[in-house]
Amino acid sequence: MTETPASFAALRAATDANGGVHRTTVRTLRNLVGQSRMSRGVAEKIELNLNAVGLRYLPPQIPEGQDDVVVLHTDAEGLASVISLVRRMAAAPADDRRSVMTASQLSWELRRLQGGAGS
Repeated sequence: MTETPASFAALRAATDANGGVHRTTVRTLRNLVGQSRMSRGVAEKIELNLNAVGLRYLPPQIPEGQDDVVVLHTDAEGLASVISLVRRMAAAPADDRRSVMTASQLSWELRRLQGGAGS
């Protein structure tokens, strides 16, 4: 999160160069749309620009706190799968056999996303 991109296209290139995931701040995104203050309208403008270059983001709505961190990604399907597995693990009791199976699935999915397992 140290270099400031010159455009949303440069932000997409940085995300691609980092394996499809990139962390940035709301302040950086706000500056890319030429605004000095955040508001819901500015957040919506940021979301439109990110969508235009094929970037998805977490949290699913750009926050209004300029120091908040946003995770940008390009593989919405794979990331959504990982998030779903983590939520299932968190919801299962620690001694529940399903949590062990889910942990195994999560491990496999992470390897797949990194290009290391039967993809």
